[in-house]
Amino acid sequence: MWVVFDSLSPVPFASYADARADGTHTAWSKPQRLPSAGNNPQGDTFLLPHVDGNGTVFTPLTNFADKSTLTSILLDRSTDGGVSWQSVSTIVHNVTAPPLIYRNTNFRDGIEDTFAVGPHRLNNGTYPLYAAWEDYSANFGNLILSASFDGGVTWSAPIQINDNASTTVDAVQPNLTTAADGTVLVAFYDRRLACPTGAEATAAGLQLDPNHPAGATNYCINASLQAYNAALNPVGNNVRISLHTWDPQLNSMKAAGIGRTEGFIGDYFGNVTAGSIDFTTSVSTYDDGTNPNHYQQQVVATLNIP
Repeated sequence: MWVVFDSLSPVPFASYADARADGTHTAWSKPQRLPSAGNNPQGDTFLLPHVDGNGTVFTPLTNFADKSTLTSILLDRSTDGGVSWQSVSTIVHNVTAPPLIYRNTNFRDGIEDTFAVGPHRLNNGTYPLYAAWEDYSANFGNLILSASFDGGVTWSAPIQINDNASTTVDAVQPNLTTAADGTVLVAFYDRRLACPTGAEATAAGLQLDPNHPAGATNYCINASLQAYNAALNPVGNNVRISLHTWDPQLNSMKAAGIGRTEGFIGDYFGNVTAGSIDFTTSVSTYDDGTNPNHYQQQVVATLNIP
């Protein structure tokens, strides 16, 4: 799946090939445009294909409107291996999207939503589907989660993932996965903790930031995770999965071009399970003794699945 951005509106396409037992595959099919139930003028993007235990292929499509300040998340599916596609539902309509650049810093937003499929068939023959997204309606970033237990036709009442006490900090870029036992795990970037001071601030390189943000709020970043059972009942509270708070301004990548304002910490937050362990990958500029230049590096964290 991919999106073509050669016009005013992005256009989503899909193609498929069938794998053979000897490791080869058939030729790729002629690309076809994915159907869209949305009527927003800015088109559809952020395709996240997943396959359930019945062989049904699903993908959400993020449908932009009003110069990207409102988004709707749609759902398409194919029950014949990608030969044909149908619009199934609108997961959520007219969500307030985050700004391009988060306040106090210059890092830009990434993928606004995430999608996963549960591993166990339900009594109605479908598999649970899960979607999470960013919501900026409170003028700060919150993360929202919903589930479908009927093949994507209807969706549960949305619940908030981040449980920070302060309502004036951002939670950013959720990433969903499901474990073999059905546990749902959402990892995300978290700005609830103030930037460190003292020796921890020095190791974080805050003295190199022209803003000198030691002690600043809604500025530095950690990684967090929330677990749910298959029915979306929370298992405990948000768990911090980064050992150190880091500064997104240090060695900020300028993906839009040299001299451009917006920085970049990656569109994707890795999140996968193996056995009873959840593995995440996320960015950090902290110097743990191996990163004296405070470059953006990928940090792997592991957590026993609760």
